[in-house]
Amino acid sequence: MPFFHRRLDPSHPYKPLDFGNGLLAGSVAPDGRLLALGTYHPEHGYMALSAVAPFPDDQRTNQTAVRAYRAAQAQPSAPTFGLRPLDSRTTAEALLLEDAVPHGRFQAGPLRGSVTTWAPRLGSRPLPAALQAWRFENPTGEPAVLEYSWDGALTLGRANYTQLTESGPLPPLSANLHVAFDGHTLSASAPEIGCAMVVVGLPPGPAWQQAGQEPLTVAVAGRLSIPPGQTADLTLVYALARTVEEAQAVAQSLAASEPENTLAAALREYEARWLRLDRDITEPARLLAHQAQAYVLGCCALPVGEGICLLTDHQILPLSWTRDAYFLLQGLRVGGPQAWLDLLRRHVLWLFETARRPNGYWGRAYLANGDPKDRIFQLDQQCYPLLELAEYARRAADDATVVRLLPHLPPILNAVLARRAPGAALFATEETPADDPLPLPYHFSSQILLWHTFRQLSTLNARWSFTSLDLDGLAESIQTAVRGSLVAEHRGRQLFAYATDLQGAYRFYHDANDFPTVLAPRWGFCPATDPIWRTTMDFAFSPDNIGGYYPGPYGGLGSVHTPGPWPLGDVQEFLYARLTGDMSRAQAALARLVATACWDGALPEARDEHTGAVRSRHWFAWPGAALLAAG
Repeated sequence: MPFFHRRLDPSHPYKPLDFGNGLLAGSVAPDGRLLALGTYHPEHGYMALSAVAPFPDDQRTNQTAVRAYRAAQAQPSAPTFGLRPLDSRTTAEALLLEDAVPHGRFQAGPLRGSVTTWAPRLGSRPLPAALQAWRFENPTGEPAVLEYSWDGALTLGRANYTQLTESGPLPPLSANLHVAFDGHTLSASAPEIGCAMVVVGLPPGPAWQQAGQEPLTVAVAGRLSIPPGQTADLTLVYALARTVEEAQAVAQSLAASEPENTLAAALREYEARWLRLDRDITEPARLLAHQAQAYVLGCCALPVGEGICLLTDHQILPLSWTRDAYFLLQGLRVGGPQAWLDLLRRHVLWLFETARRPNGYWGRAYLANGDPKDRIFQLDQQCYPLLELAEYARRAADDATVVRLLPHLPPILNAVLARRAPGAALFATEETPADDPLPLPYHFSSQILLWHTFRQLSTLNARWSFTSLDLDGLAESIQTAVRGSLVAEHRGRQLFAYATDLQGAYRFYHDANDFPTVLAPRWGFCPATDPIWRTTMDFAFSPDNIGGYYPGPYGGLGSVHTPGPWPLGDVQEFLYARLTGDMSRAQAALARLVATACWDGALPEARDEHTGAVRSRHWFAWPGAALLAAG
């Protein structure tokens, strides 16, 4: 059966193409050279084989250096490793098979070539491995010789975790990298930190080995003779594990399979998913929708024991925020309800049983192994796991899982209640949902979210009693307190303030991360006709929202966290327009997203308001998932 091939439009912002099977994720250039491969690590959260040099630990609080390091990885000039035809006339064209599997076509001298890169499964089991199928065709009437090299500067170890607001630095890691070629298989290992990889399928040659501080530059030369009118195929297997022996066992099991069959199975799975999804998605937005789900399922849904950790991205920040994860799940619900319920169950198990809460609450961000990276209290991030559990209890016939997790709820509620303001039913947070400090601790959109959470927990408590708290009463008191303490006058208009200290100080602002505000009517906090809510949202999408709104041809709602319009802001505007019946405005917001998406359909963190170019973070799972959920 032929599969759909989509040629990518180079007029859109470039980024490497992503692939994964859940357990392994990677990024590849159109010419088949790899930027990185990554997988779960029980001690370090995430391990990566990369051509990118490690980020210097002494620069972690230097936002300019962090931004430059992250942006460089998404450029065509980014360092890569892998197979490379030596003919200097090589050109490349980028395609996606079924909008999910990278496929490159190129010309290497007289030869036509192609390369397909994917992360396979054996049966239903994902492996920490990747496959590359290379094909070289000689269309001429003369014999042709392909000279090639497998080369690159390799690093192997813990992911870099480059955050803009670093608040939980990890201990520095420094280990020797050992690289060896035994005549057939290339291996690399960092035994001190338990990371290894192998590459199978390289041409035979003399054995060698080397060791030293990463990165280490390696090369294996190869040569193919291709008769007139014939083709030659090469299949490379990459495997990651804790030791070289474990990686070799994975690679050998995969090499013994039929690679074409694993590719066909993956493509059939995507094809079936898109048939379900496309019933609700218009054509201009289909690449964005397909990319959103393929990226989360392939690169961000990482199995961890019985649970699943949902990463915010696999390349620059393979960490988990409960906020991002909630919206990733909402986006996956579209088009696959039964599989979604299983994913939801495994994620709530990870949230409640794997993600550790040493201070009684969820930290800001987590390593995939459940260790808190940043132990800051953000009010909204306490709510999203509770909402997930309540939703699972409502939708799934699985009382056992719900009852198993209920004992975790009272301590979390106590941690939230301890932050109640004296004399008012508002609750404090240390940071905004953008991970920025907040001097005025009573944050508006977090109060709406907590109100919604208490109402959902009240329904759960009515079925399985886990607390004596009057949850409905708490919700009602929050709603009253918001009206009494967070409504203020700004330039002659009454609107909800972004935050207050309850001592007369207010901040007037709205951020692309503040989704509960735009969702307030959908959740029932207020009707979409509420004049204060509408004034607040009109302010949000206007130049009066200083630091939050950026006018220009590709302008819109953004954030002071990264100045510029954010696709998340466009999704908010899309939601607001639909809630208020302004369909032309909704279509305009969607058109901006389509026009400024990366060439593979990925939505970045922020863009330039005048050119539409990516300004920050090419890899970001949340915006695409949020767009799907908004529909």
